[in-house]
Amino acid sequence: MGAAMKMSDMIDLACAEIPKQAFSQWSVRNRAVIPSACCAMYAACYGHDPLRAVEGEDEPYVLMDELDAFLRKEHGEGLFTEVIDPRNGEPEMLGPLIQSLNDTARWSREKIAAWLREAGF
Repeated sequence: MGAAMKMSDMIDLACAEIPKQAFSQWSVRNRAVIPSACCAMYAACYGHDPLRAVEGEDEPYVLMDELDAFLRKEHGEGLFTEVIDPRNGEPEMLGPLIQSLNDTARWSREKIAAWLREAGF
């Protein structure tokens, strides 16, 4: 069995299927099964389990809890792991930092995935 998918790979996978980025909202749906746009955190949840992400789209905290549990089980670190904010060098929890990079700093999901990959996630 291969290595468990990292968060950066999950976001990359979702970006290929959901090409538009959403800012300050979880996802955007235009009567389609798959959202037409999503934020980086939804992209990670979608990349982890696409069917579950679509079915549980209205339950973002449940999906993030499931993603966190998977990351902790498979990699020993999850969304509450302390990391260094690439913007200012200050410590921050991974999950809130990803949301801030997406919504406040307006980083692309691809840039967030590249930073996560560089940081080992």
